[in-house]
Amino acid sequence: MKKIIFLVLLSFCSFAFSQFTVNGTVKNEEGKAVSFALVTLYDANTQKVIAFKNTNNKGEFSLQSKTKGTFTLKVRNIKYQEYIQDIELKDTTTSINL
Repeated sequence: MKKIIFLVLLSFCSFAFSQFTVNGTVKNEEGKAVSFALVTLYDANTQKVIAFKNTNNKGEFSLQSKTKGTFTLKVRNIKYQEYIQDIELKDTTTSINL
C-alpha cells in the first residue's frame, strides 16, 4: 500500500478570540499534492472531533480549534495508508516539516 508522506507546514496561530489555526499540505512519496484527502483534528484526550476538511487540489488544508492543547491529526485518502500525528497547539507560531 502506498504511503502518504505528510509534508506539512503546520502553523499554530492564536487569535483574539482564542482561536488556533492548523495549516498544512499533504503530499505523496513523489512530492505530488494529495487532493481530497480527509484531514481531521481530534482532541487527544477524548478523541472528540474538533474540525475536519478535505484538502484542495494543491493538497492544502486549514483547520481551526477554539482551544490550545494536545490534539491528534489524522489524514485519510482511499489510495494511501492513514497518517496519524499528535500535535501541540500553543500560543506561539510553530512550523514543522515532515
